[in-house]
Amino acid sequence: MAFTVKPLGKIYTLKMVVNTVILWLKKENQQELDADVVKGFANLATLDVAEIISGAGSDDYGKTANITDQAASATATIVQSATYTDATRNVLKAAHGLVAADVGKRISIWIGTTRAAIAEIESITDVDNFIITKALGADGTANYAVFSAHSGVNVDLSTYKLSNITKITDSISKEVIKAGDKEFDNLHRFDEKQNKIYWFKHGQYLYFYKGTEVADFGDLTLWYNSYPQRVTEETDYMDIRDNYIPLVIAKTKNHALEHLGLSAPESLTSLIDQKTREIRESILREKGIIEQKNQKGRES
Repeated sequence: MAFTVKPLGKIYTLKMVVNTVILWLKKENQQELDADVVKGFANLATLDVAEIISGAGSDDYGKTANITDQAASATATIVQSATYTDATRNVLKAAHGLVAADVGKRISIWIGTTRAAIAEIESITDVDNFIITKALGADGTANYAVFSAHSGVNVDLSTYKLSNITKITDSISKEVIKAGDKEFDNLHRFDEKQNKIYWFKHGQYLYFYKGTEVADFGDLTLWYNSYPQRVTEETDYMDIRDNYIPLVIAKTKNHALEHLGLSAPESLTSLIDQKTREIRESILREKGIIEQKNQKGRES
């Protein structure tokens, strides 16, 4: 198969996992399974283990995505030949058409064919001038396009291969806080919560609450864990770290036995429990060490 990104494995190929399980079945149970059937079980086992490591806090399958909605698209035309002054971050364009409601919206600016910056509109001076939040580094003639702020209170997640959400950030407010269902429904009741943005997931949708003191959404970024890529070619490496392969093989054996209507021996179930526990403890220990280092860095 053609991987969209490089697989996590560097040693174990699909063929190595499949052959290991086929030989074990012949030796231990005098059973034979077609290699293509075992390939399916190997991919299923990889998914099982990926869910374990993601649940323990690993970011092996971590991805990010910019959350947009229909209203958060560029204007149909690029405004050309504006005059930019770097010292004041002022953009001069006669009859620019921007109004107070446009403050906080994103703006992408080009000088020639080079995109100089993505910023926000800081203020509207008059009908011909406005200020942006980021200096470009030099004066010049510029072209620009204004983006509307994210306007939707919900986002369809069905296009994402999403296992779980790690966090959501906003380019203006920075932090977007996760809320439970009952808390989310009652956020409007609490004055102290009106300076934040909150999110709540239900089914295939994300829902947002923007506090009354928050002017607008900025760029929303979704941080999430996805799934391992499915492996079909025998020579492809498994999309999971090599040190997790013993558990992948054990779970592949277990799926094969279930397919054959056989019970797993106690040695196999014990091995699965042991490896699962070791992996969780290893990830939690690593996260603890990282957090300790971060804490020492903040204190120094």
